[in-house]
Parts: sequence; C-alpha cells; structure tokens
Amino acid sequence: MQEPTRKLLLGLAIGAIVGTVAYYQVDSRQKAQKTQAAKVALQDNEAAIRNVDKMVADIMAPSKPEAATDRSEIINRFAAALVSAKASAPKGEFNAVYFDTRLGKVLDKTTMPKIGISYAWHDQYETPSEDFGAYWAGKAGFDQDTLKYFKVDISQGVARIAVDGVVVYEGDEKAEFPYHFSRGDHLVEVRFFNNWHTTDLAVSIVNEDEVQEENRHPVSLPIKHSRPSDPYEESNQGLAFLPQQSATLSVGSLSPEFTANPPQLLLVGIYKSTLPDSSVTVVLNKAPTPLILMLDGGSGVHWVIKNPANTPIAKVIHSRDTSVSLETPVPIPVEAKEFPSLTSFRSDDLSCSCAGAYFHCENRPLLPLINALQLKTGLPVYGYTMEYEAAMVEAPKQILAGTLKNLGGQLQRFRDESRQCSAKASPNFDTMLDAF
Repeated sequence: MQEPTRKLLLGLAIGAIVGTVAYYQVDSRQKAQKTQAAKVALQDNEAAIRNVDKMVADIMAPSKPEAATDRSEIINRFAAALVSAKASAPKGEFNAVYFDTRLGKVLDKTTMPKIGISYAWHDQYETPSEDFGAYWAGKAGFDQDTLKYFKVDISQGVARIAVDGVVVYEGDEKAEFPYHFSRGDHLVEVRFFNNWHTTDLAVSIVNEDEVQEENRHPVSLPIKHSRPSDPYEESNQGLAFLPQQSATLSVGSLSPEFTANPPQLLLVGIYKSTLPDSSVTVVLNKAPTPLILMLDGGSGVHWVIKNPANTPIAKVIHSRDTSVSLETPVPIPVEAKEFPSLTSFRSDDLSCSCAGAYFHCENRPLLPLINALQLKTGLPVYGYTMEYEAAMVEAPKQILAGTLKNLGGQLQRFRDESRQCSAKASPNFDTMLDAF
C-alpha cells in the first residue's frame, strides 16, 4: 500500500474514533443534563408541596390561649355549687344548679321534684337563653331490679345523662331508651347546655307503658347501653369536611417520558352539565409542565377532553360515576379512581352562616383540598377550574402560583368565622370547668 493511501485511511479511522467518542461525550452530557433537570424539577415540586402544607398548618394552628383573668371567686363558687348539689343529692328529688356557660356564674340553686326547664330569651334570668346551662343531681331508689325508661325532650342544646357516674345518653335529640336499675339507690345526673334563644329540656324516668311502642325493649334484663357520638364533633369544629391526610392516593404508573419530567395536577370540579346529554367539554390551555388531569363531577357527567395546545398530559383520572372521551391528537391513559370530592369548591364567596354554634358554609375553602391532594399524591397542583355548572370550561382557569395568597386569605377568614361561631357553643361536658 502506498504511503499516501495508508495515511489517508489511518486519518479516516482516527477521525471516526474521535467522532464516536465526541458523540458519546455529548450524549452523556445530555443524559446528565436531563437527570439534573429531573432532579431540580422534583426538588421544586417538593418545595411547592411543603410551602402549601406549611401555609395550611399555620392557618389551622390552634389559637393561642387568651390571657387568664382573675375570676377565681366565681370559679370557686360555681365548682362548689356543683359539688354540693351532687353530694347532697336527695332521694326522689333533684338538686338543680343553673349557671351562665360563658362566665361560670351561678344563676340559681333549687330542689325540684323532676328535671326540666323551659323559658325564652331573658324571661327567667338576666343571662341570654343561649348561654344557659344547668346541672341536676338526685337519687332514684328501687326495692328490686327494675326496668325503667328515660325520656328526653330537648330543643336546641346538648344534654348528658349519667347513672352512678356512667354516661347512658349524650346528644341533642329527643330519645326514649330503656335502663335496668338494680336494687338500691342510684345517683342520676343530668348536664344541659342550651344553644338557642329558647330553653327547653325535660328528662323523666318512666315505666314501659309510658313510651312509644317502637321504643320498648323486647328482651328481659339486663339491658346494655351505648354512648352516642359526641354532638360537638362536627358542629363546633366546622371542619369535618377536610380531607384526611393519612392515606396515599397513587396516580398509577406513568410512561418513561414523565418519569424524567414529573407532571403536576390540574383539578377540574363541575357539579353538573347544562346540556341535555350531561357532557362537559374541557379545553386544555397551554402549560409549561406536563399535567395529570383530575376530573370530578356529579353523577352522570360525561367529560369531553380537547387539547388544542398539545400540552403534555400524562394521564386523565376521573371520579367513578363520570365518564370520559378524548378528542386529542395523541392517546392519553384514562383511569377511574376514588379521590376527595372537588365539587364543593366553587366560589371565593363561601356563604357561611352561624346558627347557635352550628357553622355551615355553602362552599368550601379550596386550600385544604389542594394540600391534601399534594400530600397524598406527592405531586404539586399546577392549577384548577371549579364551577357549579357548565357546558364547556377552560382548564386551568386559575394557576395556583397566582392565587395561593388569596386562597390562604379565604381559609383564614373561614377559620376565624368558624372559631367565632364555636365560641358561642357551651363548654364541652368533659372540660366544663376548664373553660371558666
């Protein structure tokens, strides 16, 4: 082989090797850059989730206790009245202590043949009717084991009945229920916290023929009793709707392209369609990040998904009682799942009201739901669209980064109003003295 030809071939071989090495170097750099970008995206997602979680936690944190005031004389008088009424409980009658549930101030003490109180507004005491509380203690004696019935007639308030220190009734509704008294004397105590502008309670111990037939117990003694649930559980907290954060919500498997470029959540909640066929068309706007579309609607809503901007969609997740059809350039995985409802979050105006201590809102603050979904899925929420009814919506209507401050303010107002409403409630039975 001639020397020029040999040098030419050698040069070509070396060039090929150098080119190959350079290609793999560039490819390796690109892979490293993609890996680093995915890592940064995950860190940003985690930071966004922590930010919302901290905001919700700060807003929902318990209020700091108010500075204590010197009311020791009132407290001591109130406590002494209750202790005395119980210690001197008469047989066949009842010692009664009436008090102001806001102040712990004793209004009256008396002994009466039966348990009951009925008046309106300020007609009987200077204390407003909704701040009225009462305690009765008396002894019921029996010569032999006896089946009796408690009859409870109550209006807007809560009552607790205990026999020998054991709670047999706690609630805010009328009731008739059996109780087996063994031979001997038994201490009967009734606590009552009113919560309305009228005050009505009557508790009596009667024979079987004095109660409605459907409430009569068909078996012989002994009778077992169960304690009703705490009536304050929802009415005073005003927050029972908040999604629980213990369980996870898996979005399922995603294609490899979305592993390197993690998606965010796009929430759409529409209660009902305005069209006869119950369809709601969702037109996706352009987004800088891949999305997982979460759709929740009333029963029978049919989602029609359009994606004219070709926004990358990793998956469509919809509530089980709705259906989905796609009008998109590329196929998208669709899956039905159970997840917290999105249809109660429709307006910045929560339309809240407080009746007594019962707090109710027509709409719900959105931030706790967003926080719960982020914690459950491990993915941040990019944006949302919430309407009561629609035929077509754009999504997202709101981008979370731009509305987070307003949502925090909405939740703060909700929490403040809820606490103000709760303050109108009577103290909890178990912490009756602690509140004063």
